[in-house]
Amino acid sequence: MADGKDQKGKEEEKRKDILAKWVDEDAAVAVVAVVVDPTTAVMIVVVTAAVTTVVVTAVDVIVATTAALLFHVIPTSLAAVRATTIPVADINDIVVNWEERR
Repeated sequence: MADGKDQKGKEEEKRKDILAKWVDEDAAVAVVAVVVDPTTAVMIVVVTAAVTTVVVTAVDVIVATTAALLFHVIPTSLAAVRATTIPVADINDIVVNWEERR
């Protein structure tokens, strides 16, 4: 049982590392991740269009939090909340998308 938890923890750390690298490499955008449901690790990522600087505003945080609370049951239903918003996504989807872009 302990080995399974250790493996899951390692996989989660790997996902977090990949997500951190994705954020670091995409310096033209600012990213806010809000954990909505710890059991499913559903997250919303709000991306602000920032060409030369990385800026996350209070509005982005509010949009992320509100959208996450409203749409965490159906993660893909958030397409039009805001023009600069990526739909709510499971961290696995974010990691897969980042790895595919490399």
